[in-house]
Amino acid sequence: MFSLEFARVWHNVFASQLIYLIDGIEQGLCIDPQIAGDHARCRLGGWMASVPEDIRRLPEFADLIDKHAHFHGLAGELVALHGAGEHERARALCDGEFAAASQAVAGALDVLSERLSGLGLNLSPFQCAAPAERPSVWNDSLLIGIPVIDRQHKEIAGIVDQMLTNRKLEINEEKAVDLLTELSAILGKHFDTEEHMMRRLPIPQEVFEAHCREHTRVLGDLVDLNLAVAAGQHQPIEQYAERLERWFIEEVVLHDLDIGRALAAVR
Repeated sequence: MFSLEFARVWHNVFASQLIYLIDGIEQGLCIDPQIAGDHARCRLGGWMASVPEDIRRLPEFADLIDKHAHFHGLAGELVALHGAGEHERARALCDGEFAAASQAVAGALDVLSERLSGLGLNLSPFQCAAPAERPSVWNDSLLIGIPVIDRQHKEIAGIVDQMLTNRKLEINEEKAVDLLTELSAILGKHFDTEEHMMRRLPIPQEVFEAHCREHTRVLGDLVDLNLAVAAGQHQPIEQYAERLERWFIEEVVLHDLDIGRALAAVR
């Protein structure tokens, strides 16, 4: 069955950031209540605005819009309460209405996925919006609260943005080669930083080893692409860029939150 898992991940990342803010894990995170309360400003909202009109007319999509707007209204209220020092009220809202609204958005995405699958339709994070309108890979809801890792994530996201903006580049064109070279450097530095930090934190060994295996897999994928360049193969860079963005959102950000939580526990 067709899945909107990428949209679910975007939503979960945003919701998790606010929960960690209330939990005291993301103490350095600064979120404007007006931005948190604006359903059009998040990654999911930006994508929803670019969906074709025939899909927007579906009742399941209209229900998603309503539930998503309600969730963000509560998100703005949650951030405002936290900023005003109303911690007990923020905690009650977070564990009650906010959590229920977040689950309602996830449920609405599942219902929409089933309807689209039944209609034989498919949507990706990219195909709805023209490149000039596509939201940036990075937004501040992806901050994990560790400055060096957040800076590296922003650098990686910036490279993916350039790849997707120039999606028709062949991998052996000069600009594409430059982007791949830059990506190799930042990924190597990023993975070294993470692994060094994880060795010094109370993270289960199996989690650390799984993280390292994923690093090896991603670097291996990049090596294979560079070998294809060296062999003179022709393919658009967008195929790799789309895989890279999915990995960045689903793997790096979600899994790297484990590092943020572990660091907060020892502070």
